Amino acid sequence: VDIVEGQKTGYFFDQRENRASIAPLMKGWGWRSGIKLEERSPDEASDDTGALAELQESTRVPVNANGKAVTFPYWDGATVLECFAHTGSFTLHACQYGAKKVTCLDVSSHAIETARRNTARNGFEDRVEFVVADAFEYLRSQVKGLDERAERGRAGLAAGGKMPDTSKPMGNAGRTWDVVILDPPAFAKSKSAVPGAIRGYKDINLHGMKLVNEGGYLVTASCSYHMRPDLFLETVQSAAVDAGKQLRLIEWRAAGKDHPQILGVSEGHYLKFAIFEVRSR
Repeated sequence: VDIVEGQKTGYFFDQRENRASIAPLMKGWGWRSGIKLEERSPDEASDDTGALAELQESTRVPVNANGKAVTFPYWDGATVLECFAHTGSFTLHACQYGAKKVTCLDVSSHAIETARRNTARNGFEDRVEFVVADAFEYLRSQVKGLDERAERGRAGLAAGGKMPDTSKPMGNAGRTWDVVILDPPAFAKSKSAVPGAIRGYKDINLHGMKLVNEGGYLVTASCSYHMRPDLFLETVQSAAVDAGKQLRLIEWRAAGKDHPQILGVSEGHYLKFAIFEVRSR
């Protein structure tokens, strides 16, 4: 962490247990690529006397749709987008728990350079791509790309199967991920800022959930004290309605045990953390 130029300590301890809670989301995605486990036994072998070697137990091997064994160790891992990544703490946990590919995004180039160094220190650099961009703009551009791809597909069907005009390049827009993580800074530091915060949270969650693959997960948080838990959930639900998505709450968490909530002191309930399964309506 950069204790001189970095933001706060460079590591937000109150999210420590929440980062660990994403572990179950990181594996179980190989089927999307047509990969499945098959029982395979080693070939029979003979020693110099001609006797058959003792057969070893069969093992389960990942195999692609063509029947070829898959050697990439993270074949069953999730694709993950972490927005507002800061020094990459969720990215590091995703890789540690088996993610296949992680997109680590923050508007600060300084933060991304720190995340890049942390990723290299942990030996995860081959599975992480880094993006310096405004999260709001990035999410909107990816959703716009999805809409353009869908429009091209509809145009092709309307033309009787003929390919629509593809002279305009699509670029990198229109990507989706198995898990999208949104851990923004506080949007409301006063009561008067709450209406603007609601719009901000709705914006990122609406676009974020549109980028989640069917049956994937939206991991979303709010550290704004004035954004009450019920209001945060209402805002996310409103975003789901507008996005045409149905959300199933998998986890609802707060700050870790080293940030205890004292009864009668509502300020201790500042952190909201939720994991939703995302499906189309």
